[in-house]
Amino acid sequence: MRQRLLAATILAAALSGMTGGSVLAHPDNDKTLHFVLTCDDGHVWNAAFNGGPSAFHLDGGQMFIWKQISYITPDGQTGTIGHGIQGFSGAPTVSCTYTGAVSGNAYTVIGFYPPTA
Repeated sequence: MRQRLLAATILAAALSGMTGGSVLAHPDNDKTLHFVLTCDDGHVWNAAFNGGPSAFHLDGGQMFIWKQISYITPDGQTGTIGHGIQGFSGAPTVSCTYTGAVSGNAYTVIGFYPPTA
């Protein structure tokens, strides 16, 4: 039950974060979660999200859009959540890890950096 609730909460937050322009603004308020995102392309980012992790905001105005998040809770429960955004044509996927700022969960996230104009 706890695992389903966590998965439903993350999915609902991700989907709600896809609407409106809030995803584009770098979050910086009392609901912003900050963490270090370590990626297999050699980047280590200071990252943040607010109101749903459909996009992580990275240093320098960069963004990371996730396609799949897998997690392990501190008590060993696991799960994987897919995301509807499947990427832009030609955008390579990157695998990153981080520790949940509040939950302490270990996350592995697969996603991409959207092209900049």
